[in-house]
Amino acid sequence: TMDVNLVAPLRLSQVLLADLEACGGSIVNVSSVHATATKAGFVAYAASKAALSGLTRAMAVDLGGRVRVNAIELGATRTPMLEAGFKGRAEKLQALAHYQPIGRLASPIEVITRSSSRREDHRRIKSLAVEWEAECLVIGLPLSMDGTVGPAATSAMAEAAEIEEATGLRVELVDERLSTVEATRGLQQAGVRAREGREVVDKIAAAVILQAWLDRNRRVSEGEQHD
Repeated sequence: TMDVNLVAPLRLSQVLLADLEACGGSIVNVSSVHATATKAGFVAYAASKAALSGLTRAMAVDLGGRVRVNAIELGATRTPMLEAGFKGRAEKLQALAHYQPIGRLASPIEVITRSSSRREDHRRIKSLAVEWEAECLVIGLPLSMDGTVGPAATSAMAEAAEIEEATGLRVELVDERLSTVEATRGLQQAGVRAREGREVVDKIAAAVILQAWLDRNRRVSEGEQHD
């Protein structure tokens, strides 16, 4: 756990530092709510994430003016790892959702496989949005690793505008650079093999992106209350 959640990010940052400085890149560490609020039985995981958040703060000071360093402390997301930890204890899982700031967990619903018609794909998105009474849509923005808007992000922004028009719902974009990494890591920690995991990585990555958006909005709301 320490090797994956702490040592690896540190070593990668050291190895890639010169390249990050040269291209104006940034470091985004994927931490967890367990860094500051954990529960029994999560000592190693919580300690590793708390250490990662501490490492991020220290690196931000050390590399100030050279490379931007941030961490995302994600809240509970309904992944196979989370469900495995609550197997046979549905009431405990519901209680966990209750303790989240918004009263629920970010949960994946369906992966829409692209068809030959973008219009039909957008109609399916609208259908799901209506079914689940969505008030807005959250879409991942594939920024370049240095934080700039490249061709992939430009294409995603254009399609987001199309989806907004097709559904009539507000669309918000969220940095998705490390969502697939976090999803894959969660599946591995849950004991899901890579071949089996490919079928659900996209679904879990979407949940990670949604949870990041929920957490961001919570922080904004708390900031407004303090003002």
